[in-house]
Amino acid sequence: MKKILLILFVLLFVNNIQAQSAEQKKNSEFGRIVLTLVRNLNAGYSFNNTTNYRLSSYHAGTNYTQPFKRLPAANWQLGAYARWSDYQMKNGKPDFSTTSVSVPFRIGYRVYADDNLSLRINFGPTYEYVLQDTFSSSEGNRIQRSQLSLSAGAVLSIANITRLYVSYEYYPIGLLSNGDFKRSSFNFSIGL
Repeated sequence: MKKILLILFVLLFVNNIQAQSAEQKKNSEFGRIVLTLVRNLNAGYSFNNTTNYRLSSYHAGTNYTQPFKRLPAANWQLGAYARWSDYQMKNGKPDFSTTSVSVPFRIGYRVYADDNLSLRINFGPTYEYVLQDTFSSSEGNRIQRSQLSLSAGAVLSIANITRLYVSYEYYPIGLLSNGDFKRSSFNFSIGL
């Protein structure tokens, strides 16, 4: 609960800064990049419930988005996120948690846009690095620090104020050092 309140506080604080400094920063390239990063701040929740485990994960971060010059409806995105994940095991193995940072790269395409609403689809890989974990195993397994996932999703922008993100993420490489524990998640985020 503390994580959710902290994330909401940060989003509201940054939204206030964005409104105050938008005019001052419009004139420079650096300002444009900063505004893009602030505008794309988002926080969310990921989950999955399988026969082997239940995943609950919170994430917060931002991404830089740039349209392709020859196809303005298409864009690429590069992001940076912090993620806190809890795994509840259903097969008698101990529960554990991880803290990680991730760098998603996405290709997106705007499929609909008018003055108040736009819809964009996107897909791409994410590199994730696990900074710490509480995993313990009597079998000698450990968490693989470097992870790679594939994601596909959609972004709904409402009145160019709020964004709703929905995606599915699949990790083809197991989380454990022996290759076990391939996982997936459904992700929901809200952003400025």
